[in-house]
Amino acid sequence: MRIAVPYIYRCLLFCLVLGWGAQSANGQSQTDFRSWNALELETNLSKKWKLGWTNQFRFDSNITSFDRYISQADISYDFYKNYRIAYGLRYVLKWDNTGSTQGLRSFMRYQWDLSYRYKVKRLKITYRYRYQRQHELGKSRLEGDFPGIDHRLKIKFGYNIRDWKWDPYGSAEMFYHLQQGSYNGVDRYRFVLGSRRNWEDIGSLKIQLAYQVQSRVWRPDMDVILLVGWTKTF
Repeated sequence: MRIAVPYIYRCLLFCLVLGWGAQSANGQSQTDFRSWNALELETNLSKKWKLGWTNQFRFDSNITSFDRYISQADISYDFYKNYRIAYGLRYVLKWDNTGSTQGLRSFMRYQWDLSYRYKVKRLKITYRYRYQRQHELGKSRLEGDFPGIDHRLKIKFGYNIRDWKWDPYGSAEMFYHLQQGSYNGVDRYRFVLGSRRNWEDIGSLKIQLAYQVQSRVWRPDMDVILLVGWTKTF
C-alpha cells in the first residue's frame, strides 16, 4: 500500500536530512546530556474533547543542574475524521546561569496545534503543525522582552507490535524561529525514539531518547535528552 505524504512534509524530511549532514560536517560541537521528567494527567470530556495537564522538571549540564520547571494545560478537539486542533498554555520557570543577569526567570507560552493522523494496519502516522509564542513575565519591551515565535513541523510514527507490551515510536521535527534581535530561520532539529507501556488501571509509562541539534551556527550545540514520563487518564 502506498502512503501519501503531504508535500510540505516531504520538504521537512529533506531539510532534516540536510540538517543532519551539515551538523556532521561541522566538526566538534558542545554536547550536553539532559533529563526531562514528566507527569501528565488527562481526561476525556466527551468523544471529541480532551483536557490535559502536564508538570515537567528539566535538568541539564549532564543532569547535574536544574534547568526549568514547566506547567502546561491544554485542550484538544477532534474534527472531520482524523484531524485534531489543540490549544495549550504553558508556564515556564527557568534558571538562567549565563550572562550578566542570572537567576530565576518566568515565561508564558501559548500554542496552537493542527494534527492529522491515520493508520496503515498496525502503523500509526501523525503529521503536526504547531505555532507557539513565548514572552517573559515581569519585563516590558523597553526592558528587552521580545516575544519569540516558533513554527514547528513534526512527523511521528508509532507501531503496535502484536503480543508485545512496549510499543515503539519515533519522530522528526523542525523548528523555524522568529524573534526581533535574534536569529530568524530554521533554528534546530529534534529526533526521538521511544517506547510506551500501558497499564489500564494505573496509567502508562513513556521512555524516550531524543537527539537535538542547532542549525544556525558553525559548531552547533547538541543535546541528548532522556525523557521519562508517566501519564494517567481519568
